[in-house]
Amino acid sequence: MKNNIKQRLKNPDIGYVTIDGSGVVTSCNDLAANILNTSAEQIIHRKLLEILSTDKRFRTLAERLYTPLSALKNEQFNLPDFRKGYKDSITIRIVKFPDARGKTQGAYIGLIDYSGAVTTRVMALNSIAEGVFTVDQEMKITSFNEAAERMTGWTQDEVLGRQCKAVFKANICTGSCAVSNSIMNNCNICYDRDIYITRKDGTSFPVSISATPLIDTQNRIVGGVETFRDISESVKSDLIINAVADGVVTFDDKGVITSFNTGAQDITGWKESEIVGRSCDEIFFGADGVSACPIMEASRGEPCNIINQDGYVTDKDGYNIPISVSITAVLDAENRAIGCVQTFRDNTDALQKKLILDSIADGVFTVDRNWRITSFNLAAERITGWERDEAIGSYCSDVFHSSICGKNCAIAESL
Repeated sequence: MKNNIKQRLKNPDIGYVTIDGSGVVTSCNDLAANILNTSAEQIIHRKLLEILSTDKRFRTLAERLYTPLSALKNEQFNLPDFRKGYKDSITIRIVKFPDARGKTQGAYIGLIDYSGAVTTRVMALNSIAEGVFTVDQEMKITSFNEAAERMTGWTQDEVLGRQCKAVFKANICTGSCAVSNSIMNNCNICYDRDIYITRKDGTSFPVSISATPLIDTQNRIVGGVETFRDISESVKSDLIINAVADGVVTFDDKGVITSFNTGAQDITGWKESEIVGRSCDEIFFGADGVSACPIMEASRGEPCNIINQDGYVTDKDGYNIPISVSITAVLDAENRAIGCVQTFRDNTDALQKKLILDSIADGVFTVDRNWRITSFNLAAERITGWERDEAIGSYCSDVFHSSICGKNCAIAESL
């Protein structure tokens, strides 16, 4: 413990700001607020770029934030002549927070002040929802934030000075350790998607992690920092979706495929890795000139949903498989479509039965137990004058008006 404090005393003070996917500040410590010439209360819930744009000293950092957050890089750079008399007195360190698929959902921005008085280095990251811990070069834990305590059941006092692998017992705590690799290889960030760590009570849970080295005043690596986020709900959703026999595919607002479940792979023969990133209209198309591509179209300000639309999907061998498609919009907080979920099932058997029925000269129709018509062949259309689309869903008595409708119904007697 004392050695850890001595190590921290050798390092400069660190201010930090965290931002969400929109560039809005979600947390900020007092040192960062002082460096930004404001207060923590005034910076929280504001866009960081708005604050930086009023101070020319932060021009280099502001230029990074002008790009979309998805294009933000994990990097470290100096702000020259930030403080008069101190060359390169401020170093900026950017670490992105990726989600389960590696998409940036926010970022940590460290402001390392080399000109201030040497004090204990405290990374006050308790306001961050992700678990955060730091280690020294011996992989011993030197800090452990409140979110890490909540997720793991360990307290900071219990884990300080212990090797992280003895605490987490993760499935990557050997040669593929993210923190160790970031320290050994001096990489900006190391990311692993499917990681399981163990809680204090012995249970394990999946997390999404990122790791990066810690640098001292001489730009030497003195340890590492790792963030982790509980993805249990996401994993449960994936397991449920992959257990569904129907095909399930998700799209973004541009119609680009973002996921493809096991059922979809079984129906089409395509692997998820071969499909994700492709446009929907490369794979899906509609019957009778009706588009099956679920790019959202607004109707009276609300996205449209589709239920059981006939369409086709192209399998890996190039054949068109008839499918029944349902599409549901995914909405943001302002009720705007940001993508959609499409379910589909192989309609080959149903189509074959329909073709057989349509080839029969006699009129044939089927009903459910509520006496609503569920199928109506071509001969039935010719004999009755009813169109199939008009008949299906109607009560059979409303279509036929037969003298035996009611107590003498032939179908009722057969049932």
